Amino acid sequence: MNMNSPNRLKDSLSPYLRQHAYNPVDWYPYGEEALEKALREDKPLLLSIGYAACHWCHVMAHECFEDRGIAQRMNEWFVCVKIDREERPDLDMVYMAAVQLMSGQGGWPLHCFALPDGSPFYGGTYFPPLAWTSLLNQIHTLWISDRNRILQAAEEVRQLMAASTPRLYALSSAVTVDTPIRPSPVSMDQIRSSYQDIRKSFDQKEGGLAGAPKFPLPGLWVTLLEYASYTGDPSAQEQVTLTLHRMAQGGIHDHLGGGFARYATDAQWRIPHFEKMLYDNAQLLELYAKAYLRDPDPLYKRTAERIGKFCQRELQNPAGGFFSSLDADSEGEEGAYYTWRHEEIEALLGSDTPDYARHFSITPEGNWEEGKNVLWIDPRFAVEDNFIETCSRKLFEARYRRPRPSLDDKILTSWNALMIKGLCWAYVAFRESQYLTLARKTAEFLETNLQGPRGGLYAVWARGIASIEGFASDYSFLADALLDLYEITGAIRYLSWAEQLCSYLIENFSVPGKASFRFSTHSLIPGLGPRTEETDSVLPSSNAVAADVLLRLGRVLHKNEYIDRCAALLREVNDATPFHLLYHYRLLSVGMKLHRAPVLVFLAGEGAVEAARQIKGLYIPHLVCAFSNREDAKKQETAPLSIVVCHKTTCSTPYSDLRKVLKDLTYLTNRT
Repeated sequence: MNMNSPNRLKDSLSPYLRQHAYNPVDWYPYGEEALEKALREDKPLLLSIGYAACHWCHVMAHECFEDRGIAQRMNEWFVCVKIDREERPDLDMVYMAAVQLMSGQGGWPLHCFALPDGSPFYGGTYFPPLAWTSLLNQIHTLWISDRNRILQAAEEVRQLMAASTPRLYALSSAVTVDTPIRPSPVSMDQIRSSYQDIRKSFDQKEGGLAGAPKFPLPGLWVTLLEYASYTGDPSAQEQVTLTLHRMAQGGIHDHLGGGFARYATDAQWRIPHFEKMLYDNAQLLELYAKAYLRDPDPLYKRTAERIGKFCQRELQNPAGGFFSSLDADSEGEEGAYYTWRHEEIEALLGSDTPDYARHFSITPEGNWEEGKNVLWIDPRFAVEDNFIETCSRKLFEARYRRPRPSLDDKILTSWNALMIKGLCWAYVAFRESQYLTLARKTAEFLETNLQGPRGGLYAVWARGIASIEGFASDYSFLADALLDLYEITGAIRYLSWAEQLCSYLIENFSVPGKASFRFSTHSLIPGLGPRTEETDSVLPSSNAVAADVLLRLGRVLHKNEYIDRCAALLREVNDATPFHLLYHYRLLSVGMKLHRAPVLVFLAGEGAVEAARQIKGLYIPHLVCAFSNREDAKKQETAPLSIVVCHKTTCSTPYSDLRKVLKDLTYLTNRT
């Protein structure tokens, strides 16, 4: 066969078979020609069964069937047959039953080795390249040197299929195949050890980490939500719950206008340092939305809704995008905009003052300094009802007439990317379209105003001018947010843009000889190269987010080089400085996702976009939604709903019932 020519599948009616028409494998469609060739040349059949929407079918095709060395073995030693299971369900049924009897599992891609007459003697599902090559070698050796063993195995399978009674299968001891899912460079023992280390720092009374000042650190608590999901450790979930409640009750939370200050100066979250940052509130919106998906506590929803309203009211640029921050000071005084004297409240609320004051710990002498009060909730007296809401509205309206804190009106690419991500998760959690609309509008603003030449980004937009060459955080944060947008909209342009940003990052920010990325493309100090950012703080590091992007893109686009780069990056950082949850929370999140068998859900047809939102609402951290071909999901909605779930190395038959998918995904991910 000419390796550069199409094979016999070129003119097939099946789109799946035509996908393989330019493989160097000399594929035959199933039929007399293939069977006669196998008999004539005394070769076993190699049957490969799949379908067009099967993720792992594409992966194995790319890894194995496009490899000329592997194809040469297949062509020389076997008669290779491609089967579309949707076109030939009869063949699929027979060979699936055989593989399930032989291996105890089934799925697609399905691979079965058979005698020239079609009698199966060995099979499996997905095989990575080394395992596939090893299997080909072993089957060929047995065929040449121990044919009777193969004939005996084929007869045993025939008898098992006739009896439909599973028994020990003889050939399984003769052929050994390693089919690993890429191991994480971070062991679960290390992840658990890191959790135990940080657990010693928990403030088990007030939430967060012990001591003062107290920072929200939303990325840390998102990772601990994931840790609780993966391990079932109740202590992690309990600390997240305690922290989110105490933060929402504390003075760090603006109970009138929504949103959070940058940190609390005390250990009880009561007295804030009053500046309010976009990056904190964007990440806290994501955190409270995700927490609500795990535990639909009304407090989480109220808090998230107030964050969203604050950001829209105080930080949103009318033309799109979000400004950076509000100052702590107004009228030359810290907290003047946010604090209250008792008599001011009394003048507004009259006889309602005592009950309202008790709820928010307000005293005549002040609960802070110089007779001023910060609103914070004493859990003993906490109530959320119409009375509190009505009184708070009066205070908010009065406060709105005060001189405002100054606004930093620059728009930063990376922080706006965090806001897009937070809005996406708020949409998933609360099913309110305003969040998605705002996320898309923000992405459009960045696309219009902060894209630079040759696919690059600018870091800053201010007064109508984009400036400063983008940093690694701009590329990684925005690609991460765009992937969230893609998963809940099916809009291919978000996926394409994320892939473009990832490629730009690799081409322009890679550290020579390493897997990590420089923070900038240029050196600021002569003789000292650009720095790399590898530790998390109030923001995740650019390398950690880049690793997450590489993993997600690799799984959606079937690009193992991205997944390998992700694993290498984790290994590189971990070898240099062993991971600690406080400083590497996002990298440990990626490490946990690498540990878990990937769950990829491919959707198409009518209702696919809404189905994706509901599936993401299950909050399975290692689950990725994708759409079955490279066009907008909205354009596919003339066809019936079809959902394929790929887990580990096999893919399900297409679902048409979303409720069944949600049920099965919940069961599946609770078991593995």
